[in-house]
Amino acid sequence: MSTTKGKSIATGPYRATKLWNDAVRSFYNEMPLSRHWRGLKQYDSCFTASEAIDWLHDYLRSNPNFGQNVIREQATKLLRKFVKCGLIIGARGTKIYAEDFRDNRELY
Repeated sequence: MSTTKGKSIATGPYRATKLWNDAVRSFYNEMPLSRHWRGLKQYDSCFTASEAIDWLHDYLRSNPNFGQNVIREQATKLLRKFVKCGLIIGARGTKIYAEDFRDNRELY
């Protein structure tokens, strides 16, 4: 792996796996969680779909492995893969399908 401005650029075999693991690790460690209200119910330590998309889009654009050409829809598609793999679950306890993940105020 080579480095650019303190961030490493994945090279060699298993590059996609390295990028996936880095994205998942960063999302789990750095995605801000907060308290949200829906109706009269309070949900702690969660985020909205839009907040997750904003965060991941900024992360991907600042990562030298991806660059400034990443569009918001690509971040949404990656988060759908997170949902499909069970890395993100709905805060309300209902089953969430990857195709249902949209840029909205749904809680996760």
